[in-house]
Amino acid sequence: MKLYIYLLLLSIITTKAANSQAYYMTLKVNNNILQPNDTLVIDVEYVNEYNEPAQGSLIVQLLNSKGNTWNYRYPIIKGFGTAKVILGTTLPKDIYYAYFATTNVGLQVQAKLLNNIGLTTIDASITNKKSIIYTPSLVLNDKDSFVYDVPFFENKGLLTFINPVNKATTPEVAINCLLDSTLPYTATKYLPLYVGVLPTDSSYTITSMPTQIEAVQNYVQKKIYSQKMVVVKGKAAKKPAQQFEDKYVTGLFVQNNGRKFNLIDDKSIKNGITVLQYLEGNIPNFRVDDDVELGRNAMVRNVPVSFFYDEVEVDLTFIEALLMDDIGLIKQYSPPFMGGLAPSNFAIALYYKNEYSNSRGNCKFKINGYTPLIHTWELAGE
Repeated sequence: MKLYIYLLLLSIITTKAANSQAYYMTLKVNNNILQPNDTLVIDVEYVNEYNEPAQGSLIVQLLNSKGNTWNYRYPIIKGFGTAKVILGTTLPKDIYYAYFATTNVGLQVQAKLLNNIGLTTIDASITNKKSIIYTPSLVLNDKDSFVYDVPFFENKGLLTFINPVNKATTPEVAINCLLDSTLPYTATKYLPLYVGVLPTDSSYTITSMPTQIEAVQNYVQKKIYSQKMVVVKGKAAKKPAQQFEDKYVTGLFVQNNGRKFNLIDDKSIKNGITVLQYLEGNIPNFRVDDDVELGRNAMVRNVPVSFFYDEVEVDLTFIEALLMDDIGLIKQYSPPFMGGLAPSNFAIALYYKNEYSNSRGNCKFKINGYTPLIHTWELAGE
């Protein structure tokens, strides 16, 4: 029999941040005794010592008795944040420990300009799904290094560095840190989660939670492990392009009823070519029109096209900012395509190169942003 114990957990924790200001986190969890397929709802309120709503991020680290860890991050906007975590069917029954922490919103990037030609500053921008944040005049020190504190960022955003003197010249930048939030925690809280077991089950106790650094290392190790090629005896190993597609293409995007361009191993694409230029040269009857009433639209055979970036629907403005250097796969779908918020005629899905990209590139980098506000917590996890 499924046991429901709905818990209202209000915990106010405060620590001093680097600027000596105190921050307070109030957590509300709907239930800490759960079953597989249940939904865990986490609400957070985040204010400063003057009781003013604060921007921030809620960090959630989960640990079970077998040492598996999961790491998530959710946005806190104007003092409030929420997440709904669906417990997947593969999640084993166990006592899990959740470690909650908050950080001041932001992404701290430590970087170095590699091809300096007398510059003293460099510009940067973040391209989110529906906005672009432009930050001019990041100061270079005597070793051409600089730090970029991003005010707000989204998952799958693109970080771009720009030469302020000659925007046609592409700077070469090396990132010296994970493109993830590395800001110090401002408030913390532990909470046990019982999945399929009762609180009286004391078979597992925990002495300490992984630190932020340990959690990140574990995350990176899993990512590296996931890239290893698994060779089954008697079968040929899949090429990197097919591995990429198998890993990142899901759901309705798996179908193949149109053109497909696997670009992981394609060395023929010239640096600096835009996505729109590539589409115009490789998809027949693709064009971009400026309509007085409808505005700027992409068309195939006079039919509007819907765009998806890593399976998230985006507008033409977002696509116009992308370079082919960053794209690992393009799939075109014939109508009707049902993968968006509404059925569409033609659709084009683009996939970022993800971990196939190097941390040292020309000027564009993928940002590890927030976890989706509604997602499934499976054993494979993150």
